[in-house]
Amino acid sequence: MSQTEEKSTLQKQGETQVTESGESRKESESKPTTEEMQTEKVAFTLERDYVITLRKAYWLGRSKRAKRAINIIKKFVERHLKTQDIVLDSKVNEFVWARSIEKPPRRIKIHVGLTKEKKAYVYLSQDTR
Repeated sequence: MSQTEEKSTLQKQGETQVTESGESRKESESKPTTEEMQTEKVAFTLERDYVITLRKAYWLGRSKRAKRAINIIKKFVERHLKTQDIVLDSKVNEFVWARSIEKPPRRIKIHVGLTKEKKAYVYLSQDTR
């Protein structure tokens, strides 16, 4: 059986999704897209706004700064909301990566919502847009 036949068979079964890179994963593991997060009404038990300084990202070499800035945001949310299940909105990611990997922003304003299931959703604040 060729690879394309295997992919189509997996997709027909409905148990797994096959990405463009050829990786397969279960549907329950796939993360929601920005449109899904905005359209589905998530009931937050806690909502807060934060300003996170990303200056520690500049301690690294130029080729690792934006990656480090994303990790700083995740660690900050994990520390303040006591959860490890964090979903970053694509607009947050685009804002950090907008000036390439070498020059992430020095600070970022975010809006964080926490659900009953201890899942944190991180959005870009209205002031930053």
